[in-house]
Amino acid sequence: MMNPALVLPDLINSFGLLVDIVGAGFLAYALPEKADVLGTLYTSPWELSEEDQKQWRRHRRRWKLGVSLLVVGFSIQIVSNHMG
Repeated sequence: MMNPALVLPDLINSFGLLVDIVGAGFLAYALPEKADVLGTLYTSPWELSEEDQKQWRRHRRRWKLGVSLLVVGFSIQIVSNHMG
């Protein structure tokens, strides 16, 4: 039988990796679909149409969520590496 103290860090590390993968997925999903919107976003998002502004805000929220999940996932992995 395996020692639970040896299995727990591996499980936590795997969970951190899963959080990282989900975060990377959100980052990939946050990329704007239209190239012209991407160019416009970096000049002035306030000059966009109402629909493009909504799209820009959605992408920005997904990007923030993706980065947050990556930070949390890597933090979980670091903690699991120092357990036991």
